[in-house]
Amino acid sequence: MLSYSQIEEIVNGEIEAAEKYSEKRLTRRKEAWDRYYGKKLGNETTGRSQFITQDTKETIEWMMPFFIRTFASGDSKLSLKIKGQPEWVGQALMEKINDDMLDITPSMFMLFYQWFKDALITDTAVVKPQWLLDIEKVDIELSNITVENLKSLMNDPEVKIKKVVQSNDGDFGIPYFSVDATIDKTLEDTIVADNVPYWEFLSSPDARDINDEHPKGQKTTVTIDYLKRINRARSEDKKSFFKGLDDIEASQEPTQRSAYQKIDSEGKAHTGYDGQPIDAEKYHGRNIKVVDCYEWCTRVDVNEDGFLEDIVCWLVSGPRIKDRKLIRWEKNDEGFIPFCAIKPIIDCYKLYGISWADLVIEIQNLHTMLLRRILYNFDFQNSGRWIIDPEADVDMGSLLENAPGSAIIGKIDGIKEVTPKGYMSAPLQILEYVKKIKEDRTGISDPNRGVPDPLNQTATGMQLIYSASMQRLELIARIFAETGITDLYKKFGMLYQKYLRKPFATEMFGDSREVTPDMIKGKIIVRVNMGVAANIGMQEAQKVANIVQFLIALNDKFPGLLNYEKIHNISRRYITSMGFRDIDDFTNDIKTYAQEYQQRMEAQQQEKEKMLGLQQKMDEMDRMLKAMEIKSRSATDQARIKYEDVADQRKFVTNKERSDIQKERNEKAFALDAAKAKLTASVALKSKAMEAKNRAKRES
Repeated sequence: MLSYSQIEEIVNGEIEAAEKYSEKRLTRRKEAWDRYYGKKLGNETTGRSQFITQDTKETIEWMMPFFIRTFASGDSKLSLKIKGQPEWVGQALMEKINDDMLDITPSMFMLFYQWFKDALITDTAVVKPQWLLDIEKVDIELSNITVENLKSLMNDPEVKIKKVVQSNDGDFGIPYFSVDATIDKTLEDTIVADNVPYWEFLSSPDARDINDEHPKGQKTTVTIDYLKRINRARSEDKKSFFKGLDDIEASQEPTQRSAYQKIDSEGKAHTGYDGQPIDAEKYHGRNIKVVDCYEWCTRVDVNEDGFLEDIVCWLVSGPRIKDRKLIRWEKNDEGFIPFCAIKPIIDCYKLYGISWADLVIEIQNLHTMLLRRILYNFDFQNSGRWIIDPEADVDMGSLLENAPGSAIIGKIDGIKEVTPKGYMSAPLQILEYVKKIKEDRTGISDPNRGVPDPLNQTATGMQLIYSASMQRLELIARIFAETGITDLYKKFGMLYQKYLRKPFATEMFGDSREVTPDMIKGKIIVRVNMGVAANIGMQEAQKVANIVQFLIALNDKFPGLLNYEKIHNISRRYITSMGFRDIDDFTNDIKTYAQEYQQRMEAQQQEKEKMLGLQQKMDEMDRMLKAMEIKSRSATDQARIKYEDVADQRKFVTNKERSDIQKERNEKAFALDAAKAKLTASVALKSKAMEAKNRAKRES
């Protein structure tokens, strides 16, 4: 097993080689930032124009909105999946990462903005993802604790019980407890990502990729307080996380210097647009103890078994520390180097890429020099240039000031004008040629900034120029996505897998779901979902769309020409022509679709058979109902007939009785009429007899 001193010696050698390699790159990187800020070229002459063009800044700032709009607004262009887990778990973790990044500094927007701009200017930009953990241990005393609450405290990983005292003072003899414990008060427990300035990132000269086996690290000036907070959060069982931190603190004195004042290879401080150090004097004039801290990731055979182990080392140096001192090393349990890098142009087989500023700086310098010479000529024309006889007694002050309306005292024949020729229009052609060179190198032309070229004012011409320019930007965006951004989200996910201690809730498909730490275990896969808006893809997509319309019209006349396989293939072709690689985000693969289609057909067949059986049962029930109806109707008819027979019989009897009564009435009426007639006849006879008697009597 290697000792601390042996590991310290190995790591110090690696850091020394990395710092020498970094120094070689600092001058060129500083020059790139100087051109962005419009600093002087260094060849200026007193009394001549100091004008500097802003080609680098204009180009970078024109490109930035595209990358910010692509990655820092709208839907995420990446999706996260955890192998062996449902799709929604990866989506929930991705949303958790994005939400947590909104509550920290720098936010995702500021992180991406500085990351992209740094890469475009300095060739390779680095961010450092890590888990920010700060835990303070607090002693507490609890009383009247029930058995259930005591069990909960004992099972809580954030509570360490030191002493438990039982008492039976509770009601009904229920025991209560008094507990002395130490709890972990969480001050910070979240992911964080910081932009690493180019002068702080160190790597081995042999490194080809940010995640390869060659050592890499960061050198930054930190406060002793920062180290103490890490020590407090990660110390266990009274064992310090950092070795000898108290001695280092005692050896340092409060600093009044600029803790971040870095000096480049030319002995000049890195300065920004305002002339101040771009790595601002963070601790200037403050009574704070600071040291230079190295976080170094490397591979060392610490066990001396012939196999290299991934380790992380922390070293410090300072005014009162003779050499870099190793204060901590441990095996890299996180499983990755905590750095993510992007580069706009990949330089094959190298860790560092090629910056976009490299394409413009030479053009900016040439553009600056040409414009300066034009301004020189204008200045000569206005001020003139003279040869003066020293014996002519000419007023040199008036001549040099050259104020309008002023007089110059001296002999006329003692002054001779040698002003250069006036300005000619030929340099304008050179300026246009320089502009064309820049457009050819960068793909960024004036029409894209809203200044149409008269030769390309047609819709087709403008579209071709726009598409050609966008292809360059889209390629850079794809490089950013496939390298650093994908790596960043993957490492974020791995940090959650290691440090997430409590479940979190998420809204998924309209339901509230809980994600536990165990659910996010597994291999993390990050996929890029980026479309390409270039004219080539759009033209191909339009052709596919036209083919679809043609086939649909043809299928109407000849049904069966298109089956689900053909439709599926056309859909995938259309999506790929638009530039999206992850087609499965939009459609199922053909095997899954065929299985689902077969299942759907079987389900439809089963449903059809079920409906057919149900229809048969309904038909049988209809027949039974009709039979019952017929039977019921027959019984009803018989009852009706019987009823009608009885009614008819009753009607016959009634009619007969009525007839007999009527007959009897008729007979009685006839007898009465006969009696009346007989009586009438008898009365009439008696009346005639009486009348005859009376007549006879009269006659007598």
